[in-house]
Amino acid sequence: MQRAGLLTSFIMFVPIFLSPLVGIVMDKTGWKKRLILIGTIISAISYLMISRGGSFLPLWAIALGVGFSPMPVFIFTHLPEIVKPHQMGMGLGVLTMSSNLGIAIGPASLGFLLDKTGGNFNLGFIFLSLVSLIIIFILGRLNKKEKLKLSSC
Repeated sequence: MQRAGLLTSFIMFVPIFLSPLVGIVMDKTGWKKRLILIGTIISAISYLMISRGGSFLPLWAIALGVGFSPMPVFIFTHLPEIVKPHQMGMGLGVLTMSSNLGIAIGPASLGFLLDKTGGNFNLGFIFLSLVSLIIIFILGRLNKKEKLKLSSC
């Protein structure tokens, strides 16, 4: 139980220190989508490696924290680009609602999955890896759509 708490702390503490640096890099380079893509790939690999277990779990927990670091920075910096200024309050409200839903539903869903599979953590981490792959696919599609819009101008 104590080790599980420590590993979870690794995942949460890394973004505390790394997210401001990611924000600076995004501001100076404009690499929003590149950094979120890199973070998502790191997260997917980390989920898969955590599902395999082993003695390197702390390393993969730290890597997962590194992968998470660009995500909130990307989401909050991208918001003004997708909503109108007079809708910013609603946009932040939707982000808060989504975050709270994830916090409320995520652990319950994993617990339900564990109950149905006899405590098999691997399926949960494999599912999270698949979610990461879906995000990578969506980001790839967004880049293609933006290139099409630019070429048609």
